Amino acid sequence: MRDYRKQVQIVFQDPYESLNPRFTVFDQVAEPLRALGVGDKVEVRERTLDTLELAGLVSEEYKDRYPTR
Repeated sequence: MRDYRKQVQIVFQDPYESLNPRFTVFDQVAEPLRALGVGDKVEVRERTLDTLELAGLVSEEYKDRYPTR
């Protein structure tokens, strides 16, 4: 099942209920990689920053922010 979970993703319908307000944007995106044990700290950081860039979020500007309404 763990291998299957690496190939799929959950698409949450309500972002206000699905984002943990105690996690930064960086931690929200990195959490699945950490939970599945994908790579080491350096790889998780690189993949997370790349994902933020792909989403159109300038990583240095948004990575340390918290989700707000």
